[in-house]
Amino acid sequence: MKKVKLTLFLIICLACILVNSRLIYSQKIEIKRENGVIVIYNPKNPVSLSGVPTRLILKEEFKIGEKEGREEYMFSNIIFDVDPEGNIYVLDTQELNIKIFNKKGKFLRRVSKGGQGPGEFSSARFIQITPQKEIMIHDLYARRLMFFSLNGKYLRQLRLTNFLVFLMPRIDSKGNIIGNAISRDEKGIKIKFIKFDSLKNTHVILDKIEIPFSKYNGIFTPIFYWEIKEKDKIIYGSPNKYELKILNSNGTLIKKIFKKYDPIKITEKDKKEIIKEIFGKDRVPPGEKISFPKYFPVFWSLSIDEKGRIFVGTYEKVKSKKGYYYFDVFDQKGRYIAKISLKIKPKQWFLWKNKRLYIVEETEEGFPLIKCYKAMWY
Repeated sequence: MKKVKLTLFLIICLACILVNSRLIYSQKIEIKRENGVIVIYNPKNPVSLSGVPTRLILKEEFKIGEKEGREEYMFSNIIFDVDPEGNIYVLDTQELNIKIFNKKGKFLRRVSKGGQGPGEFSSARFIQITPQKEIMIHDLYARRLMFFSLNGKYLRQLRLTNFLVFLMPRIDSKGNIIGNAISRDEKGIKIKFIKFDSLKNTHVILDKIEIPFSKYNGIFTPIFYWEIKEKDKIIYGSPNKYELKILNSNGTLIKKIFKKYDPIKITEKDKKEIIKEIFGKDRVPPGEKISFPKYFPVFWSLSIDEKGRIFVGTYEKVKSKKGYYYFDVFDQKGRYIAKISLKIKPKQWFLWKNKRLYIVEETEEGFPLIKCYKAMWY
């Protein structure tokens, strides 16, 4: 009789556990399936999960850049990418060249130059080391992509004349081009998040935003931020709400990630800093008009590391550290696991690669350099 009662008690306890939990994460994280899509609802604060490291230590390994001295180590305005071996490809958008450095920061060679001829670019704004092991350069105003071998030999170009403005183009393992196609008409601004098949000269619209002119004359255009994950999955979001979406390689929605948050109010000090950043002055010049929203966008960047961690750069500043902003960190499943502070601000270029964080920083005199930090999680 005692054994029967004990068995019945255990069954009741197990039933209570199953009823009162959402999958396995109690009441802190809710994971549901809605219309065939996995939906993750995260709370405002990070959740501690067994066996999941949540703390980050950065150890500086080297830096690239000099105020004066060797010309090959001097930059003007730069962004970069890193290949799987750790070689660093630096695009100088002002000097119009590419400089290649090895994994220790030693200069190797220079690629291309400014101009209109084959292998030359006039308005380079983006660089990617593609899955096909090529250097891809986005020549924005010329509306073309240019391709080089990793040793710097010019290969070919691809015209983007089907699109008025194309932003943040990246190429997946199948050669599809993904990015923001922006256009405008008499009604307003249209932002389309697309996947472009250059061989067939066709594209599919993954998502879109339409903003009537009557409702938009501000400074924060809500484009899509995105990254390519493993197996050509795409994670993306628009900063008008805290929602991230994951598509499979066919463009089908398979997961949504939500997080509760408190909006960050734009202060008068913030407005002055933004105006100075845009115009170089403390006031808006005559004839110009800017309309500020009440709050900052939800986020300003979306990035992932080799472990699939998702980093969302927010506009929340760290009060005790000048120049530091908070990043929300999600694990590869989309669970909110950490809130970290980094000395990275909006529009500052950075990259997670090879268990490292690479950042474009500035000296006190305003000269750019690249710093490489080893990223250690515990």
